[in-house]
Amino acid sequence: MASDRSWISRSRYNESRYLTVEYKNGVDDFIKFACENLRGGSDGLIRCPCGNCKNKHYKNPIAVKLDLYRYGIMQWYTIWTAHGEKMPEENIGTSTRNVGDGDVDMYYDADDMLRDIGEANRYCEKMDDEPNPAAKEFYKMLHSASEPIYPSNVNYTTFEFVNELLHFKNKHNCSNNGFDELLKLIGSVLPDNHKLPQTYYAVKNMLKGLNLGYEKIDACENDCMLFYMENSEKTRCDICNESRYKEPKDLNKKKISRKVLRYFPLTLRLQRLFMAGKTAKCMRWHHDRNVVEGELSHPADGDEWKQFDHRFPKFSKEIRNVRLGLFKRDSKCETRPFH
Repeated sequence: MASDRSWISRSRYNESRYLTVEYKNGVDDFIKFACENLRGGSDGLIRCPCGNCKNKHYKNPIAVKLDLYRYGIMQWYTIWTAHGEKMPEENIGTSTRNVGDGDVDMYYDADDMLRDIGEANRYCEKMDDEPNPAAKEFYKMLHSASEPIYPSNVNYTTFEFVNELLHFKNKHNCSNNGFDELLKLIGSVLPDNHKLPQTYYAVKNMLKGLNLGYEKIDACENDCMLFYMENSEKTRCDICNESRYKEPKDLNKKKISRKVLRYFPLTLRLQRLFMAGKTAKCMRWHHDRNVVEGELSHPADGDEWKQFDHRFPKFSKEIRNVRLGLFKRDSKCETRPFH
């Protein structure tokens, strides 16, 4: 930290209940720092670290300054990582604060990811290669989801508001029909030109571009086998002979599986990690880190990783390739390459 941040932890009022000169100067330093470190595509907006917004919302610098005067700055926010400042090496990975307390700069939220990808999209538009169909679908979702939930709203984008509602649905175990009614109720009090989807089905379609869904695979009720690939057409388990489906009450209705495995494909999720600047940097940290001889700062310093590099030299040359640790039944761990 280049400047003195002690003003953050002190009272912003003097004995006469006026803002202190120290606090005002500190706020001015913060606004100057945040504006100098604006990222491309931010449209001049910066995160507001006041006690009310807690870095969740983007506002223009004047509005941020007024909020900091009114609500004060978050007293733990002494390293301005959400505004372009780099975390000191000794502090990386040591934070134990609760995300629920507003510590959004200690994790990478969806809005940051969308902004990063928006910048990458503008860069790709200058290149000759066309984005693949999956990327086009994602950028389409990105464009619509980055708009305010209704014009003039500075607190929520469509994506952010829908994400909050999905969190509410999951937290309170809300049924799909109940969620539909909630969407319609909220939509009825929003301005006519709002962007909020009216059904849960529409919400799922809006987020489809993220490619973060799952596949359903029927499984044996006793966990003997999966009805998958060459076994996908079988109706009974090869091991215990249990039926794949429940006894039907109506032969004309669709069969219901006794047990279903939900499989989350890994490839698309790994691709998403490289689509956001901050997480992409973490994925490459094994290569970009500062190596201190005799100290273990990453598994790459260990003999197993070095042996892996020697065994798969072609794979090791590409620093973006991902390595997975697979646990065997004898409790020994072996690392495998993953393209």
